[in-house]
Amino acid sequence: MATITPSILIVDDDTDTCRNLADIFTDLGYRVETAHDGQTALELVARTPHDVALLDFKMPGMNGLELYREIKKQRAGTVAIIVSAYTNNTTKEEALGAGAWQVLSKPVDFPKLLGLVDEAVSQPLVMVVDDDPDLCATLWDLLRERGYRVCWLTTVEPPPAAPRIGRSRSC
Repeated sequence: MATITPSILIVDDDTDTCRNLADIFTDLGYRVETAHDGQTALELVARTPHDVALLDFKMPGMNGLELYREIKKQRAGTVAIIVSAYTNNTTKEEALGAGAWQVLSKPVDFPKLLGLVDEAVSQPLVMVVDDDPDLCATLWDLLRERGYRVCWLTTVEPPPAAPRIGRSRSC
């Protein structure tokens, strides 16, 4: 049976941070992609699913929380860990409320980060399928609170004589 290599997206405007984290996770056997801004990260997300996204909070243009909200629209199964030197209770509550799984402060506690990433990729993955996007979003929230990675799929009614098209929040 083939083993699927877990994938990580690292987004930080500090190139050294990206390079260091990429080296560490690559050495540990993860497939790693990096980006230094939100727009580049979204282009990567559109092409390839990632199990985990390590997102810096404070970046020019789009902060890590705004980026995660956009990632969640494309790839709801991606687990987000916000990593920032600018964490406080408000930031943490806002990030967790938006669906981020964890918020860590910089400087990064590497053993803790490695443990969280291992835990995130081992979470069970559930696919929710329904034609009601509000129900899918509610189930996404409930299942995420209980430790599942969740993807969801809704359907869109086509015009007469057109094939039925699925609309997905992909993994």
